[in-house]
Amino acid sequence: MKRRNGKVGQVMRKRRAWRQAGGESGQVIAIVAVVLPVLLGFVALALEFGALHLYLARAQAAADAAALAGASTGYVVAEQDAFGTVYSTQVVVDAALAREKGLEAASRNLAGLPPWVEPVGAEVTVEGAKVAASVRLRVSGMIWTVLWGERIEFSQQATAEVQPPP
Repeated sequence: MKRRNGKVGQVMRKRRAWRQAGGESGQVIAIVAVVLPVLLGFVALALEFGALHLYLARAQAAADAAALAGASTGYVVAEQDAFGTVYSTQVVVDAALAREKGLEAASRNLAGLPPWVEPVGAEVTVEGAKVAASVRLRVSGMIWTVLWGERIEFSQQATAEVQPPP
């Protein structure tokens, strides 16, 4: 066998001596076998929590839409004297219509959710000129269902108020 001189020959001799001495061949495979599942677990967890954040935003948008739709049913009643001067204004919100419009807006905003996200309920309440909406979702994610064995349920709230004109 021809002996190589210089850098290439020196590197080749070191590699051959390392392999003959028992070396640490296969060490990279062992490290990859341990690190890869952990890395994939972190990626899956990041994707799950990113999706959860998206569903939280979706529920908040539905609650906002429900409160605003309910408040849009409000109107102002003004009392005038014989000369047309307004001396009293009152804001009136039709509670039944506000609930109906609010629940309709919430259901429109929650349409098209994936099958693992279940809308548990929406609620619209009216107190005077204030309309409050609450939306609840239940999410069955892969990672937390495997780790904790349960689904996550959360609620988002929003409030809108009808103001009389200045």
